[in-house]
Amino acid sequence: MLLVPLLSCARTADEVDRVAAVDHAVILQYHHVDTATPRITSVTPVEFSAQLRLIQEHALVVEPLTTVVEKIRTGQPLRDKTLAITFDDGYVSVHREAFPRLRELGWPFTIFVQTDTVGRPGYVTWDELREMHAHGASIANHSRTHAHLIRRLEGESATQWLTRVTEEIESAEKTLAREIGESLRYHAYPYGEYNDALKAWLRQHDYIGFGQQSGAVGPLADFAALPRFPIAGSFTVLDEFLLKSQSLPLPVLDQSSLPDPALPEQVTHPALEITLALGAYAIDQLACYASGQGAMQVEFFDELHFRMTPNDPLPPGRSRYNCTAPHRGSGRYYWFSYQWVRPGGSD
Repeated sequence: MLLVPLLSCARTADEVDRVAAVDHAVILQYHHVDTATPRITSVTPVEFSAQLRLIQEHALVVEPLTTVVEKIRTGQPLRDKTLAITFDDGYVSVHREAFPRLRELGWPFTIFVQTDTVGRPGYVTWDELREMHAHGASIANHSRTHAHLIRRLEGESATQWLTRVTEEIESAEKTLAREIGESLRYHAYPYGEYNDALKAWLRQHDYIGFGQQSGAVGPLADFAALPRFPIAGSFTVLDEFLLKSQSLPLPVLDQSSLPDPALPEQVTHPALEITLALGAYAIDQLACYASGQGAMQVEFFDELHFRMTPNDPLPPGRSRYNCTAPHRGSGRYYWFSYQWVRPGGSD
């Protein structure tokens, strides 16, 4: 997928937009915008303001999440370097710190809320959500209680589990429709955790799913588990933020057919085998990493078909494999991430 350069200034604005049109975008994921909350899920207000300035300075385009998703799904063009901004959980700092800054810029954003915590200490109220919605924010589904949805209760059958967790999602969606007057059928998995059965249910019931694995969104993405770049803690360095915000989707084929990310306890070294479509990435500079381990072993079967395996066992809980490859000539990076979940992890 080659990126076409802008035409000369003698061209009309419409012609420039057509030439610069692309089929991908980046979704950013935030939690807190605060100085007194856990660093691993927070950016400070100063850092957030600096990131917004960087978006302006580099002429990145902020679009509603709904626009990004529908245009990519239906093959409509987006402008190059398009971003969507999302927040998970509905913390009060989103209304206090993020909303005024985004409203001043006229930029849209989406809040994924677990409906049971709305109005509790530390969380936004329904009136605050309605206020932000009136100014262009979308309010979407993060379940009812923010439970680890893929975990079964003791003695619970697979059928009982699926009934319980999908009722969590459906109940939250009904509450959002009642309180906000909007039902997007967008669901962000709590903790980014999902399995094949939960994804299949979302597809069957016309939901779009969002994870917490990094990477850009393109037409080959799994729309039951779209990637988002988590922005918090050590991932707030501006150079790295800009690199992620301008990233491109590594074109992995058959993403909806990849292995179930919820691993049995005995599987500690899961292999991930993928095939790429042709693109403008430098395959000879592909690098794949496992969380906390550094570079993984990568075995190529042919130029675009390879398998990666971690060097060490994955710990209980969530782990990610990240693969990147530079774009030939632009300084930007293609990116793909896959999240695994082994039993026994903590919150």
